[in-house]
Amino acid sequence: MVDQPPEVLLINARIWTGSRTMPWAEALAVRGDRVLAVGRASSVRLLVSRKSTVIDAKGRVVIPGLNDAHIHTLREGVIWRDQTRWDDVSSLGEALERIRGRARQTPPGTWIWNIGGWHPNQFQERRFPTREELDAAAPQHPVYVQYRTGPAVVNSVALQLARIGPETPDPPGGRIERVPGSREPNGVLHGAAMGLVRRLIPRPSLEGQLEGLKRQHQALNRLGLTSVIDEPGTDTTPDLMYPAIHELWRRGEMTLRVGYHLHSPSPAVDEVPFTAQLVAFRHHYEGDSWLRFLGSGEVLTWEAWDPGFVPPLRRDPKTMERWQQVVRLLLKHRMRFSYHAVHDETITQALRFLEEVAREVPLAPLRITFEHVEDLSEENIRRAVRLGIGFGVQNRLSWDTPDLLRNWGQEKAGHAPPLRLLLAHGARVAAGTDAIRVNNYNPWMSLYWFVTGRDITGQATRVRAHLLTRAEALRLYTAGGAWVSGEEQVKGILAPGYLADLAVLSDDYFTVRESEIPRIRSVLTMVGGKIVYVDERADVDVARRS
Repeated sequence: MVDQPPEVLLINARIWTGSRTMPWAEALAVRGDRVLAVGRASSVRLLVSRKSTVIDAKGRVVIPGLNDAHIHTLREGVIWRDQTRWDDVSSLGEALERIRGRARQTPPGTWIWNIGGWHPNQFQERRFPTREELDAAAPQHPVYVQYRTGPAVVNSVALQLARIGPETPDPPGGRIERVPGSREPNGVLHGAAMGLVRRLIPRPSLEGQLEGLKRQHQALNRLGLTSVIDEPGTDTTPDLMYPAIHELWRRGEMTLRVGYHLHSPSPAVDEVPFTAQLVAFRHHYEGDSWLRFLGSGEVLTWEAWDPGFVPPLRRDPKTMERWQQVVRLLLKHRMRFSYHAVHDETITQALRFLEEVAREVPLAPLRITFEHVEDLSEENIRRAVRLGIGFGVQNRLSWDTPDLLRNWGQEKAGHAPPLRLLLAHGARVAAGTDAIRVNNYNPWMSLYWFVTGRDITGQATRVRAHLLTRAEALRLYTAGGAWVSGEEQVKGILAPGYLADLAVLSDDYFTVRESEIPRIRSVLTMVGGKIVYVDERADVDVARRS
């Protein structure tokens, strides 16, 4: 069957391969960074040699490594080491205890902070912390905690350092909340007012950034993630955010595969010359299976940016002219892009132009995607599929039920996004979270939402007609992302010749109660044939031979 023996043999497993021809297997063999063989235990065991490492999965389910196809990792990774994260806490009391713990471990005056990734609805108390609670948790440290992209809550020390007091005016584009009946700041800052404090938080050194990225990768590996597609967002100027990940790649210390996009970091940076630079220097960015520059996105131009769950924008037609300039430039040089498109009206405008240019440039080979697409009509699904355009879907709505219902109504919200229609029309669909700032990075919370339609409080918000089976959802989180990066022939399933990226799960995703899906973890994660994470408490045996 093979010329050379495997270096790793995974046995006693229930392997969901992701392959439609052989969806389940019992054992898997790895040589180098690839799957050598997968199938029945009796046949794969014949390949073992005295030097093979044998992993006994003890009957656990094994899946292809998860691939979050829309996540903002690099922006947060470089500051990961210095943050006190709240992603996995279930009560505000526990969140405040983490601040107390950080205060005990660091000298007075050290910043204690986090930026996003949490929601008050994940707390039993269902509310934000107060200035007074942050004062009590860390009376000698400045504290800054930011909800998603805002607002932020800070303590008294942080207000003093930023010189924010009763006489401080609201900055342009921002607001300082006050104690009712007075001018005294209550610690809540909105918009540009957050910057009055955030600018004081020290930026980590390059080594600190590298350590942050490594810790972040381990956090994602622990959940079974082996690949991500990174979208930039704000605060991601190339000279500040990307040197660290490239240095980590050069050192060979990555445990997570990263494909990334770039776009203009703010409305102050002209998108047309910025995109021209991307096109001119694209070959300097392209790497290998660990780190790859994929193209432009998701904000092609800031004036055409389609914001969240508000009523659709009524744009002047000229708004899209600059967007069209950028897209023409990208298509001329055959560079892929993703486009932040929440509303059907936005997608209609984009498709009108893309149908026109598709007469000159075939779009299907470029793996273009519309991202988010919560408000998407069946007609636009058909139009996009004809052009070969794919879709990125995320569970970010699972945090926004009250705002969503208020702005869109139950009927529209219940169909957002129309997952069943996408699959029925043969659309290419890739799943993700849109984390780390505006959502939790746990992929199992995302899979739970695709399968159940329930938000983070357990409330059912989506109609059953648009729920997915567990296998369908998992396929979007594996093969779906591989299509986006053009790697579907080497990644996303477990088959001979494919990259040996996999996760051994703590619980059986296919049979565990729905409510338990968000609690699933990986007990052993492998990327490219190398074990990058092991839960030492789990009963998985790794017998290394020599």
